[in-house]
Amino acid sequence: PGSAAAEQHAAPAAGNLDTLQDLAATLEDKAKRTRLLAQIKALIAAQKEDATVTPPKSLGARFIASLSGLFKEAAGQLLSAVDALNEAPAAARWIRDQMADAATRNLWLRLIFKLALIIAAGLVAERLARFAVARLRGAVEERDTESLLVRFFLLVVRTIVDVIPVAVFAGAAYAMIPVVQPSPEVQVVAITIINAYLLVRGVMVVVRMALAPGVSSLRVLPLADLSANYLSIWLRRLTVVAVFGYFLTEAALLLGLPAGGRMALLHLVGLVVAAMLIVFIQQNRRPVADWIQGAGGSPLARLGGHRLRQRFADVWHVLAIVYVAGVYGAWALGIEGGFENIVRATVISALVLIVARLAVVGLHRAVERGFALRDEIKERFPTLEARANRYLPVLHRTLRVVVYVLAALALLQTWGINAVGWLETPFGQRLMQSAFSIAVVVIAALLVWEAASAAIERYLSTVDAGGNAVERSARSRTLLPLLRNFLAVILGVMVTLIVLSELGVNIGPL
Repeated sequence: PGSAAAEQHAAPAAGNLDTLQDLAATLEDKAKRTRLLAQIKALIAAQKEDATVTPPKSLGARFIASLSGLFKEAAGQLLSAVDALNEAPAAARWIRDQMADAATRNLWLRLIFKLALIIAAGLVAERLARFAVARLRGAVEERDTESLLVRFFLLVVRTIVDVIPVAVFAGAAYAMIPVVQPSPEVQVVAITIINAYLLVRGVMVVVRMALAPGVSSLRVLPLADLSANYLSIWLRRLTVVAVFGYFLTEAALLLGLPAGGRMALLHLVGLVVAAMLIVFIQQNRRPVADWIQGAGGSPLARLGGHRLRQRFADVWHVLAIVYVAGVYGAWALGIEGGFENIVRATVISALVLIVARLAVVGLHRAVERGFALRDEIKERFPTLEARANRYLPVLHRTLRVVVYVLAALALLQTWGINAVGWLETPFGQRLMQSAFSIAVVVIAALLVWEAASAAIERYLSTVDAGGNAVERSARSRTLLPLLRNFLAVILGVMVTLIVLSELGVNIGPL
């Protein structure tokens, strides 16, 4: 290390010395000095020319310049995608060349035969294993229980039973590989197809656990038999096309398919998956729209905003199709980080919506449990529950709005929209301070009103030791309700003025 460091320090020193010597020789020679001076002046003139080209300063010019840059980048990505599609004939030529040569064709036939033996061994073993566990599976599916915990336990047991044939297939197929003694290429292709089959079967095991098609007694999700079977069929279609399409293109690449042909086939598989998703969206356009509008006991019916939900129900399929097209375009065009960012934002958005829904349900149950009264108190004071829970619907609605507003802000942040940045501005800080002040004033007014109203009511309904009502004077029974109404008017006027003042309205004339 010492000698290496010495060499590193010596090299720049030697280089600097040579440069200084050349510079000194140039300055001593009149012709070289004149030529150097002309070069320096030319560089100065070029720098002045560049400085005269000023960047656009107006907002419209900057927008046009940035838009031009975006179009140029999109055009480059589109040309890259076209170049990849131009490689599609290479895949066709490769297949034609493979089939034209007799020796290569015989090699492919032997490859397919050995591959078929390996897959057939796995399928036969899987079928035998499925027959062996059929009785246990039927016993589990015939159990009918109302307990959610027992139903979930039975569902887990049935899932384990479903996994056994898949594991047997994997063991038999992998054990058949050394028996057939395939070439290294055939072995890699066989392992690729086995892994693709196992992945498809694993996904379908999870789908059957979640949807339980045909076995409503084990279904945890609130779905009808028709919906569960419909979703199961479509998930199987999408999984088979996507998984087998991807793994087969990778296997073809290992067998000699050109890289351009492999990308063309991969883009074709993605296009087929995107088309299937669009068909799925169109088939469910009306049922999802009805669900958004709150039909059929949908939980969205309790959210309010019927007009807004109706507008969203009319266009949700368009937004979904645009989303599918955007995801496929970002992936097919190879936009740097585009596909990954969309997938990440989608997953985070789903988690945000799930957490928001769980938070709404949890807060609703917590408020109901916290404001619940014991039975003996209800019997002793029959009107107490209605009075104590007078503001309970307002509290439920307020908490629900707060949770959904926070969820909306989180969704906007997830998709790259700075929805909370304005809070750091003077206007945002002023707005938050005003909102906090208004909330404090309203809560304080409600507390004062409830305390005064309770005191007046308790005075008018006082009972003696024997449980008999104490008779109050006619003046008290007349003036105290008037005092309560007068207090309500005073509090209403004060709260209104303070709220208007916080909103920036000049309340001096009022």
